[in-house]
Amino acid sequence: MDLPHRAPAGEDAAPVAQDKPPFAWRELPRAEFGLPGELRDILLTALMAGTKTGTSSLLAEFEREGRDPLAERGGYELVVDSDEAPVAIMRIARVQVLPFAQVDVAHAETEGFPTIEQWRDAHLALWTSRVFLDLLGEPPIMLDGDTAVVLTRFRAYRPGDIVAGHVIDFDA
Repeated sequence: MDLPHRAPAGEDAAPVAQDKPPFAWRELPRAEFGLPGELRDILLTALMAGTKTGTSSLLAEFEREGRDPLAERGGYELVVDSDEAPVAIMRIARVQVLPFAQVDVAHAETEGFPTIEQWRDAHLALWTSRVFLDLLGEPPIMLDGDTAVVLTRFRAYRPGDIVAGHVIDFDA
């Protein structure tokens, strides 16, 4: 497993980019996990602990924003908390689109679910909640086994990690 590099403190610090402009993290697209509040807090705790390395979205979310999820592979996103404060940067490693019924336990485990049934129950609850449906807008979606789901695998970089030759520091 390729783990993020930590920037050592002091004079023995690993070399970081001195000849590049600062990493433009403020300009990255935002990644928001779940809905703001308790759900997002739980998901971000898992992400920061390194146990959440995947996420799922409805293809309809991307389509309504005019985005192609497959084009996002290799890109970076700024992960924000419920207050829109930055907490991490993620690099999208893998993206695939599958029908809801074909999502397997291997993906469920990347999101912290030990069984596919738990993953399905949690995502059905989220994607059929009034709050989510109101955010998604019209036309309403029909969620069934054929509904297209975007499965994303990512690598999270936390404050102090080195990404693209820069130490992640949201206070800089």
